Amino acid sequence: RVTGFDDDTDEANAVARWLRLMHRPGRPWSHLAVLARTNARLTPVVDALGRAGIPYRLGPSRAGTEIREVIGLLRAGPLGRPLRSAVADLSIPGIPPVLARLADEHAVEDPGATVGGFLTWLTATVGDGASSEVDPDANSVELSTFHRAKGLEWPAVALVGLEDGLVPISYATTAVARSEERRLLYVAVTRAEEDLWCSWAARRQAGDRSWSCKASPFLAAIEAAGTINRPGAGTETFAAQIASLRRLLPAAL
Repeated sequence: RVTGFDDDTDEANAVARWLRLMHRPGRPWSHLAVLARTNARLTPVVDALGRAGIPYRLGPSRAGTEIREVIGLLRAGPLGRPLRSAVADLSIPGIPPVLARLADEHAVEDPGATVGGFLTWLTATVGDGASSEVDPDANSVELSTFHRAKGLEWPAVALVGLEDGLVPISYATTAVARSEERRLLYVAVTRAEEDLWCSWAARRQAGDRSWSCKASPFLAAIEAAGTINRPGAGTETFAAQIASLRRLLPAAL
């Protein structure tokens, strides 16, 4: 299923409804996941799942340690400093890769971001890292970024926020960079064993800022690969459709 929505609230509410449909006998909440390119794209989903009473957890258990490292490093410098400049100075051997990735994701969402603003966003979005390790047996929907989902699979997966400028990321301007972005989306798509949801929103909101969005150009290949939930759809299996997607995305193999 590939669907566009008027705004991120509509998208998140629709994902919550889809998760309820996917949650059925023999398929607990822990068999479902929602993935996004950045943590910020998961914020509306967190709100929607809270309103719907759907249990969820944010990311794999290793996230807590990484977040503590990020917060400690950035709090050591001026909070009013531009985020991109601070991250550039910290990009030396020994700095956890998650620092650059999370800060970079936030800077894409807010080009004028400061260190202090990033820390506020980080705490509100993914917590301060002080919580205990996630119970691997907890019956809840997994919320994660594409990067953290590598190596994991769920029977049903929703990919949200698939918009141009984020998927692919805006600064992926070379052929090599765009191939890497396409490969990352391929990894996210293939986290789904049986059911796959892909969505984007025409308008996003973050605090007082809102902006218009366009669908990711990569979605055309996903739509072309499958016939899931379309009128007059055939009986092609999900595995066969994934095989079709592999043929359409040779650079991701």
